[in-house]
Amino acid sequence: MGQERLIDLHVQVIHRFLPKMAEVVYMLQSSHPPAFIVADLDGDGQEEMVAAYRCQGEMYLMILKKNRDWYKIAEVKGTGYNITDMLAAPVTHSNQINLIIGWQVGSIWSELDIVQWTTTGYKHVLRKKYYYSKLEIVDMPDDTGKNGKYEVALWSHDTGESYKVEVYKWQHDELVSAKEYYRYYFPKVMNYYEGLLKKAPASPVYLYYLADAQAKSARPEQALKTLEMAQSFPYPYPSKELISQYITELQAIPKNHSIPSSITVNGEEYLLDCKQADVNRDGVKDRVLVVAEKITDKGDRTFVEQVSVLVQDGRTGLQKRIPIPTHAGYHPTLFLGDFTGDKRSDILVVINTGENDGLLHGYLYTFVDDEYALIFHSDTFLAENKYMVRFRDGYHVHIENPVSSKSYLLDISDKKQSYLDEIYKSDTTLKKPIIGKVAGIKELFPTDYERNGTYTLQINQNILGQDDSDCLAVVETILKWEGVAFTPNRQQVAISGKVRS
Repeated sequence: MGQERLIDLHVQVIHRFLPKMAEVVYMLQSSHPPAFIVADLDGDGQEEMVAAYRCQGEMYLMILKKNRDWYKIAEVKGTGYNITDMLAAPVTHSNQINLIIGWQVGSIWSELDIVQWTTTGYKHVLRKKYYYSKLEIVDMPDDTGKNGKYEVALWSHDTGESYKVEVYKWQHDELVSAKEYYRYYFPKVMNYYEGLLKKAPASPVYLYYLADAQAKSARPEQALKTLEMAQSFPYPYPSKELISQYITELQAIPKNHSIPSSITVNGEEYLLDCKQADVNRDGVKDRVLVVAEKITDKGDRTFVEQVSVLVQDGRTGLQKRIPIPTHAGYHPTLFLGDFTGDKRSDILVVINTGENDGLLHGYLYTFVDDEYALIFHSDTFLAENKYMVRFRDGYHVHIENPVSSKSYLLDISDKKQSYLDEIYKSDTTLKKPIIGKVAGIKELFPTDYERNGTYTLQINQNILGQDDSDCLAVVETILKWEGVAFTPNRQQVAISGKVRS
């Protein structure tokens, strides 16, 4: 079922529960999507649907649940006159999904709201008001890695295209400033102001905010140089006195003090992810970092380049760099776990290609003979596992892997009649030969099906029919380490269930 059709079905459900005189809220984004979201907010394993509506000038959220059919379980009063953001993420607890809402209260201002399910119903959890112009919800790593709780970055408009940025975390039942995440997040802010200064190099406002982002990115020397440039203007921003005070504070920081030597990466790289485990088999936890030399903000995503893995020996403090084959893309992630069965952690890195198809690459390293050996390469896996996909008479699609000699026969008779009529004659024979394909890797993640602490790799690939938007099913392959290489442990073809309207 297409995404647009699925949205229409949800909107139809929402209309069934609207009070008289009420209307569905449509968000002020380029595509004007209806303001609803589906997520498991109460942790019972079943997703709720949250929808915003407007009634007699007031804003509300309705929360619906499904048991054969949808029914309303709660209603939450909002504020403002529209919605700019509607997200679901674990902010207050790593094991509970929160609803994050941006209630629009001005042309460029929204009020932050966090709604949480409790045993007494859905509650607003923020004790004070937070206003912002742009919002990001990200699970940010500190020096020890990610903790499963998402942090909140608020961009508050100042003047022109400048914003004051602050990062918050949930602690002691409230949002508090989270300086430990500055080094992760503020390189993005720094990159934003570098882009603005290319268009307006003589802007004292952008220079000041660039210097602030450099300082918070643990680059005090760069911040000092930028502040000195800002100070040279006749009317520096925010004032000569405040810039002089900022310079004095930065000069008082001992050299490299703000960049702990335990994770220094030449002072010119961005920390993207960090975790700890014994990866070099000496019994002491090591620190493993994913770093990049360059990041570029591309709207809702950040493109990273010259990505590599840096391992700091927990015993000696020495660092060893591991170059990865695909060194540019989006959202590189790190996982440390035992894949080879020796009770020591290996290093799995996954990075999205950044292409419209949403595919990714994965690489797994293990420590052998004082080196980190590459024992899984996603390109090698794809080269060794090619498929032939052919439509056949009788509403069938045949999928075959010539190397493994495995084949599957997919029944597509439950497809829409209009779809089938494009391909088949009235007697169910093909109008013409049609060749499909199995796409690249859509998902790659560790699994521990045997629950013995040794991970396998699960790889999911879409089976595509007439074109790249025609997803028929998914090939799921489980790879297990067999001493010298990963081999398929089991494989199956999975299809999606139907959504009943």
